[in-house]
Amino acid sequence: YRRTECALASINKKGTFISVADELHILKNYIHLQEFRYQGSFDVEYDIAKEACGCYIPRLILQPLVENCLVHGLDRKRKDGQIAIEIRRQGELIVLSVQDNGKGLDPQRLQRLMQELASHQESDHYGLYNINERLYLTYRDQYRLTLESPLGKGFRITLTFPAEEENTCFASL
Repeated sequence: YRRTECALASINKKGTFISVADELHILKNYIHLQEFRYQGSFDVEYDIAKEACGCYIPRLILQPLVENCLVHGLDRKRKDGQIAIEIRRQGELIVLSVQDNGKGLDPQRLQRLMQELASHQESDHYGLYNINERLYLTYRDQYRLTLESPLGKGFRITLTFPAEEENTCFASL
């Protein structure tokens, strides 16, 4: 039932933007499936500001970030994986971040990845590359993508871009 609900939620709604609330609904269904698949090896914590829920964001922007945590970050053999999802509205901006407590990236690899994304160079990091390109095409120089891996432990990606309300985000389509 949940898989069908998730697929229908992503197929039935038209357009390239979706409300934060709807995006979270789709994401929670995806996470529910992954919890079953990975047999409780991780927990997810949500910190969502109420004022952000009505904002519109590019569709399916969070799911690839969580997928990266599961596939590349967390050690599924350990049962202490943590993923934190935070969404805030800061004035005219919306800030989304996804963080894990996994293995992280060494500083050289992190720097190389940031350079690839900044130059819009194709890379092996398909999910991050796709998100970066979608944000660039939508917002040009009005977005920021930040990657952090403090001391090579864990990984955090933060996306910052203009907060769009329904009447403004659909006016440009």
